[in-house]
Amino acid sequence: MKIKLNNFLILFLCINTVTAQNKKILFGFDEIPQSLMVNPGTNINYNRHIGIPLLSGAYIHAGLTGFSIADLFANDGIDINSKLRNLLEQTNRNDYYTVNQQLELFNFGFRLKNPRDYVSFGFYQEFDGIIYHPKDIVTLALEGNQEIGRAFNLEDLSFKASLIGVYHIGINRKINRKLTVGVRGKIYLSVFNTTSVNNSGVFITETGENNFYNLQLVDANLSLRTSGIVNNNAVFSKFLFSGNMGLGVDLGLTYKLEEGLEISASILDLGFIRHRKDIRNYGVKGNQMFEGLNLLFPTEENNEYWQSLEDEFEEDLPLDTLNVKYTTTRSTKLNGSFAYRFGKKNKNDCLRSESKNKLPNEIGIQLYTILRPRRPQFATTLYYYRRLTEQLRIKTTYTVDDYNFTNIGFGLTTHFKKYNFYVTADNLLGYVDLSKSKNQAVQFGMNLIFE
Repeated sequence: MKIKLNNFLILFLCINTVTAQNKKILFGFDEIPQSLMVNPGTNINYNRHIGIPLLSGAYIHAGLTGFSIADLFANDGIDINSKLRNLLEQTNRNDYYTVNQQLELFNFGFRLKNPRDYVSFGFYQEFDGIIYHPKDIVTLALEGNQEIGRAFNLEDLSFKASLIGVYHIGINRKINRKLTVGVRGKIYLSVFNTTSVNNSGVFITETGENNFYNLQLVDANLSLRTSGIVNNNAVFSKFLFSGNMGLGVDLGLTYKLEEGLEISASILDLGFIRHRKDIRNYGVKGNQMFEGLNLLFPTEENNEYWQSLEDEFEEDLPLDTLNVKYTTTRSTKLNGSFAYRFGKKNKNDCLRSESKNKLPNEIGIQLYTILRPRRPQFATTLYYYRRLTEQLRIKTTYTVDDYNFTNIGFGLTTHFKKYNFYVTADNLLGYVDLSKSKNQAVQFGMNLIFE
C-alpha cells in the first residue's frame, strides 16, 4: 500500500496556521502609556492616563519563515506541485508560521500620593499560536512513501495555540534620579488551549513479504492536549471567569548611566496556566507493523477480518482519550536596550525635569528574545527617536530577525491637550506587496493623558 495525501491538506498545513510579538517600536516610547506593558520599569512623565475602552491598544502580528505566499501562488507558469517540491528543499523543521493578536478592553493609571509611584491596571485579550513546519510529514504527504527504508520523523509535528484574557496591575517606582523599576502581576484566564509538542517516533516503509509494502510505526509517542474546546458554548463568559487560570509577572527597569546614556530591560509573561476544566487529551504510543489491506467490503462473511484488524490496531497503538489536568507555560519574552540621547534641551518643556525626552534625539539598539517550544527566537533592532514638536514624536527602526533583513518600522504619537493617538507599523517595505512579505505587524490606540 502506498500513502499519498491530497494536496489541499498540504496547503492547509502551510498557510492556515497560527509570530513572535516583538513590540520593538513601543519599547522605550515613553510618551505612550502602553509602553508600560513592554517595560513596567519605563520612565513615566505624566500623572494619570485613561485608555479609551476597546480602542486604547489593538495589535496584530503575522509571520512565516522559509517562504512567502508569493513563492507558492505566483502566476509564473510553474505547476503548484513543482513549487511545493522546490519549497520543501528550501525549508527545514525549524521554520514556523505564527500569529499574535491583542486587544485592550481597558487600561488606566495614576500617580500615588508618593510622586515616585505610578500604578496602572487593565484587562486585555490575546490570541497566540505557532506551528513549526512539519517537513517530514509534508514530504510524506506530497511524495508518498515510495522511498523504501526512509524514516519520516514524527517529531516534526509541533504546535500550540491559545486564547486568553489577562487581568493585570503594576507599579512603577522611581528609586532615584538614575533608577526606575517596575513590576506587573497578571491573572490569566484561558478560553481555549491546544498543545502538541515533544512528539516522537518514525514512520518507515520497507519491502514486505505478504504485500509489496511493509509499513511500520516505530516508537510512536504522539499527544494532543486541549482545554476549553469540548464545551465552547460560553466563550465570552470565560474572559470574565475561567476554571483554567494561571499567574504571571512582568519585571522591568531603566537605569541612567550618565547624562545621555541609558539602559532598559524587561522580562514579560513569566508565568503559567493550570488547565482543569473542559479538558480532552489524546495520546498514541507504541509500535505498529502493517502490510496493507485486503480489498474486502464489509459483509457478514468477512466482518471477522475487519474486526481482527481493528483489534490489532487498538492493541498495538491504543488511542488514549483522557481528562487529565495539565499545565502550560507562557511564551516568556526578554527585552534589553542601550540608548544615547543628544540635542539641545527645550527650556519650555512641560514634562518633568527628569524626563529623558528633554533631549529631542535618541539612537539605540534593542535586543529581543521570546522562548518558543523548539528554540528561542531572536531579533536585533537599531532605532532613532525624534521629538519634532511638543505634539508630535516619531520613532524609526531597522530590525534583523528570522523573517528578513530589510525590516524597517515606523511609529508616531500625537498629543493635543489631553488627547493621545499613536500608531506603529512594522516592515513597511512589505506593504508594497503583501504576498511577498513574511512578516507584518501593526498597533494603534488612543488615550487621555493628564500631565
